[in-house]
Amino acid sequence: MQKNLNKSENEQQPTNQTIRPQLSTPTKVTQMKNPSKTFTTKEGQKPPIQAKQRPIQAKQRPIQAKQRPIQAKQSPIQRKPNVDNQDLKTQMGKQYGVDLSGYKEHQNSSFPDKVGAQATIQGKDIHYASGQFTLQNRKHELGHAIDNTLNGTPQGNTTIQGYNIDTTREEVADKIMHTPLQKQSDDTTPVVQQKSKSSGKTVLQRKGEKKALRTTLEPNPDLGYKRMRRGNRRGSVSNTQGLSTIKVAYLRDYVETWTWEKKSDNDNKKVPQKGSFFIQELIAREDDILNCLPKKTNFNAWVSKHHKALKAYLFSYLGVGNCGTFSQVITEQLKANTTDQWVVQCSMVSDMNYYDHAFVLTLPNKPKRVELNNAIVGITRNGGEVKDRRETVNVLDRDINPEECTVVDGWNNYELMTLKQFQNGKNPYNKELNNSNIRVEKKHKATGYDPVAPIRNILQDIAKKCMQDLNQQLKEDKPQIIQKPWENWTSYPRVQNYKKKKDDVLAVLSSDFDKENAPKEQQELHRLMYDFHGSNTINDQRPLATQLKDPDTTDQELEKLLQGAVNFDDDTKKTVIKSFDWDRLGEIPKIVNTYLFAMVFMGNSNSTSMTELFLQTINNDANKVIKILGGEKDYRAILKIVKEEKRKLLNQVLNNNNDNSN
Repeated sequence: MQKNLNKSENEQQPTNQTIRPQLSTPTKVTQMKNPSKTFTTKEGQKPPIQAKQRPIQAKQRPIQAKQRPIQAKQSPIQRKPNVDNQDLKTQMGKQYGVDLSGYKEHQNSSFPDKVGAQATIQGKDIHYASGQFTLQNRKHELGHAIDNTLNGTPQGNTTIQGYNIDTTREEVADKIMHTPLQKQSDDTTPVVQQKSKSSGKTVLQRKGEKKALRTTLEPNPDLGYKRMRRGNRRGSVSNTQGLSTIKVAYLRDYVETWTWEKKSDNDNKKVPQKGSFFIQELIAREDDILNCLPKKTNFNAWVSKHHKALKAYLFSYLGVGNCGTFSQVITEQLKANTTDQWVVQCSMVSDMNYYDHAFVLTLPNKPKRVELNNAIVGITRNGGEVKDRRETVNVLDRDINPEECTVVDGWNNYELMTLKQFQNGKNPYNKELNNSNIRVEKKHKATGYDPVAPIRNILQDIAKKCMQDLNQQLKEDKPQIIQKPWENWTSYPRVQNYKKKKDDVLAVLSSDFDKENAPKEQQELHRLMYDFHGSNTINDQRPLATQLKDPDTTDQELEKLLQGAVNFDDDTKKTVIKSFDWDRLGEIPKIVNTYLFAMVFMGNSNSTSMTELFLQTINNDANKVIKILGGEKDYRAILKIVKEEKRKLLNQVLNNNNDNSN
């Protein structure tokens, strides 16, 4: 439950805070037309609801406070030991479609005691009483922030110590608190680079790369993502009967760079200097878009800043792309869903050979660059003559450690690996590379802000118009303007005949295609379609420890990684014990739990070293011991099959827990 805090009516009203009382009066939350602070929330399993983000200045902001304990018998278990960073904010923000990065959390605050609370939220300040900065309390208070977004800041319904308290919204915050954090496609908890205590070496840890790959690989109907097809690769072209190629050609004609010029000296409104269908559609929907954004947002500046993300979503929604498009989609996913890392759009380059491949690189610090002169960036064909096109480009500085960088390569078999592995030949050309072969195209600091979320429905509507128009054009023998969704549509003629292009694709796919005597356009299509093989699963080649630490590693992937763990050598077993997220016990499939149990407690060895390391790693947590032994119902029976010396260690932990509870 919540309560609202304000001093008496004749005194100045403080800004909002959130509190939690001991009694709960569940009330049904309804949507308010004019929310004062806007965020997006989620009801049950429904997709996130988009709310208007036009804050209203409230004269008084009630405090919502948390006043009843979360657990009576045991302290809340925290997934990460360092919970004072952005990890939970990023996870919950992504899960509910909300930007929580602006909220400040104050530990060991004296304020909650004034109103008899464990924690309070007022505006964007969250205060925790001494010892109350726990995972559950944080989820509850951030749940208030999410709820207040959709329904507005509550007005308050009671007074404590002169403060206006609201107690009407605790049920919603509790529901969010008890909702498990998503671990697969939506869990993108940032993890920082850490030093291994045993070796002192840097341990590479991911920050959402696998999730970004899944955006291109796996459909997500709730967010409008389709599996992205490679526009000119044989498998995708064949499966779509040429439509993947045509979609890419159409969309590349449809989107262009966003630039502006004044319409006239007497008119401050700006118009595109070099327009496109996409720009014109956004202009036509300006009012609708602004209604989804914070008040006083500059439309031109906002779209100019985020147009690449908006274009990337367009390709994602229609489910196609080329090499560069895959790179852009993954880049935008990482920018929007992670923080505290750098996301770099890269390509392979050399001054000796021409490479045509784009991919994404993530690294913990801003990448240093140096120039590579006379690099081959393209080729031109004139009859049988091929000429190189050369430029001076920026490449990675040689001091950047490739073992601390992660390659995310959606186009090339959904590869996920360290840059060192990529350079050692695990690239599409199977070439040995170094940092001077990694061209830095664009670099971005991940902020966790997703510009697509507030206008997702608008972008989907635009994408549907695109497909309607393209499908109509594919029925015609020449480029035509089919519809006029905006005033200037007819001033932007089509670039190519899409029906002819599709006919060329179908000709190349036919069994009687004669490559030698085919037109040049069809010969080029054949070259692009038949020199590359695809893959339907993420090819994660990162070290075992990195994959185990990755919260995006699915249960199915864990099962594959840990199968036969009982027979791992001792060094590998130690790696598993130190790297596995033991907070997942109780959530993972029974078969994975069985693999871990056998690895730690069974095997031929009478040594207790693995059991001791396991207990040390979990800080002698009796709850985790019970879970790995099969749970409350089965652990006593399973404990009997563990060898005596190991059983003594486990019983010691379990008995200590019983003594403490008594």
